[in-house]
Amino acid sequence: MTWLTDVLTTFGHEDDVTVFRRLLLDCYDRETQEIEGQLNTLDQSGYASVAIQEAAADRTETDVAQIVDHLVHSEVVAAYRSLSVLGEAKGPAFPHYDGDRWMSEAKSGASIAESVAVLCGLRRFMSSTLRAAPQEAFLKTYRTRRTKTLLDHLEETVNHYGRHSEQLQLALAGYQQ
Repeated sequence: MTWLTDVLTTFGHEDDVTVFRRLLLDCYDRETQEIEGQLNTLDQSGYASVAIQEAAADRTETDVAQIVDHLVHSEVVAAYRSLSVLGEAKGPAFPHYDGDRWMSEAKSGASIAESVAVLCGLRRFMSSTLRAAPQEAFLKTYRTRRTKTLLDHLEETVNHYGRHSEQLQLALAGYQQ
């Protein structure tokens, strides 16, 4: 997206922050529709675990419900951080979010349909909230393990689903076989 931002700003279409924010939020909204399309068409009666090759080259059993729970957890954390940055005068500091630990220790027990509704509803709410935020808010900072701007955070939030998209596809393929 950086090259498209450069092209648009070169031709006088707003500034980098405005263009990049709009591109990220448009991608975020498309992903929300994709998530709903993938998961709302499935039989909600149960999901078979499938072995998924992890980046560390070890195999773990992950199913659709675990992946969706992780996406909901991550979205809740991202929303809290975004709202905190928007609402605080001074950049807040947050503890590290250990998504793997939350996935294993904080299983929701919710149906896939319930989790998808929460995930997509929260994403729509945050998209509207971030679109309404003033441009200068995206330059505000917060701290986790390193200092980030709200725009950096938005980019990481958008990219997060992409990192799990293939994993979800494999789990869905295993379920549909």
